Amino acid sequence: MYPDVTNMTAADYYLVVLVIISIVLIQSKLALDAERKELMEQGHYAENIILKDKIDTLEQQKITTEAEFKTKYNTFTAELQGILNSYKEIKEKFDLITEEKKREMKARRDLEFTLNILSRNRALKDWTPSDKRITDMALGVATPTPEEKNRLLPMWGRGGKA
Repeated sequence: MYPDVTNMTAADYYLVVLVIISIVLIQSKLALDAERKELMEQGHYAENIILKDKIDTLEQQKITTEAEFKTKYNTFTAELQGILNSYKEIKEKFDLITEEKKREMKARRDLEFTLNILSRNRALKDWTPSDKRITDMALGVATPTPEEKNRLLPMWGRGGKA
């Protein structure tokens, strides 16, 4: 059953040793291949974990960036709305001022027309439409001096009728 080892030559011993070394080398190579494969799988697993971490980080940055953008957008929109409201207020005030100026100009034209007619009166002969002092007195804004009162008294003495 077992081979007779007593009749083996040195070449046979070398052959047996060579076969044993070959078996050991093959087993070592297989073990190294298995270990390398395991390390590669672990490396891929580690790479996957690293990539997942990077993806998670990028998603967090994206969420943060979106939140910052929304905040800045909302702030900008609020500021823009404030500017628009200010513009509307300024426009309303400008329209009111313009309307008041138009009324003042119409009142001044009416007053100048009236004063122009009244200037035909001898008490107002020296009045011109550009005479601001007399215009202001006629509007009741200015008070006449005693000299002006004496000069204009004939008109006022008759209730303002010439």
